[in-house]
Amino acid sequence: MPSDDLVHHEGRAALDLLDDAALATAVAELGTDGMQALVARVGLADAGHWLALATPEQVLAVLDAELWLVPRAGQDERFDAGRFLTWLEALVEVDPALAADRLAEAPQELVVLGLFRQALVFDTDELWLAVARGLMDPAIDDQPQLELGDHLVVGRGLDGWDALVQALAELADRHPTDLDALLDRCRELTDRLVADQGLRDALLDEGEAEEEAALEREDRRAREGFVAPHAARSFLALATDVDLETQRAFVGRDPVAAAYFRDWDHQHPPSAQGVARAGLAGARPEELGFLVQVVLAGCVLGGRAPTLEEAARAVLAVCRVGEAVVGPAGTTDALFRFGYHVVHHRIVRRARRLRDRSGLADDVPSLDGRFLSGPDDLDRAVARLDAIRR
Repeated sequence: MPSDDLVHHEGRAALDLLDDAALATAVAELGTDGMQALVARVGLADAGHWLALATPEQVLAVLDAELWLVPRAGQDERFDAGRFLTWLEALVEVDPALAADRLAEAPQELVVLGLFRQALVFDTDELWLAVARGLMDPAIDDQPQLELGDHLVVGRGLDGWDALVQALAELADRHPTDLDALLDRCRELTDRLVADQGLRDALLDEGEAEEEAALEREDRRAREGFVAPHAARSFLALATDVDLETQRAFVGRDPVAAAYFRDWDHQHPPSAQGVARAGLAGARPEELGFLVQVVLAGCVLGGRAPTLEEAARAVLAVCRVGEAVVGPAGTTDALFRFGYHVVHHRIVRRARRLRDRSGLADDVPSLDGRFLSGPDDLDRAVARLDAIRR
């Protein structure tokens, strides 16, 4: 069976079609993108058998895609502890030893974050001494507990506790050094949180440990061409807040785009020297890809995040507005900035003041289902807004 066909089969049913060796080869041939597509199709809860056969790189790509969700379009992605638990339970169902191996392979800060959202970790001797002296809330006795060497793992609740116990027990047997490092880091976070808030509030607090894991993930995804929401917002804010003449007089990329392409070119040297960089027609694929990622991460259309197709069409439309303003000169990201500035100041701001709901108030405005992409479209949009005002 060709590896691409795996994406179109439902979970366990496809496993019966191949022997283990053939299936493992087919899964490896999916690559990271194919594995993400497969997990997205069958669902994380039913993907344990696939992830059991996946490479560490494939698993990490799935975790980066599946465990971080956007609360609202345009906002920063946040770690979803429930989906971490779903991933762990799916692996434990296949084989607890496999779950332990996957935990040992994953970035430590990500596993720390996932574990810390499920449990607090204490030094066993210090904890019981504090309880005996009346310095620790006895509410700890009501929580599920697991003792591992010098550490006591205290669950925040019962959801997923059995899977967590099985995975940690296997981790203790198969990867004791990794487990000690993981629990030591969780204990440090627990000590700080309990000292600040007390035990009862600490059991409910889920705000610690996310920043480090988020930064690691952002660096990994940046190497693959993704743009973080905060970077996308900064790029768009520069486009709207700096006046157009200043932008046109500036030679070079803005700081966000410059940093992105500096890292990109380091990881992916251009395949040919002298590739045209001026104007939309001469854009390198990665230049358009950067702008598509900016729209995906930083823009809201109709109250939701845009689809990939919408983002691509929006980029082309805004760049065409930029070319109409300055001509086909400069880098593609500069043309996008010029166009975004024009549509924002001429259309979007006014549409928002008039509370227009037709699409003209979106981050990338559209009229009658079509993104504004030139002077004629802008004139039509202005006429529509004039009619609303009257």
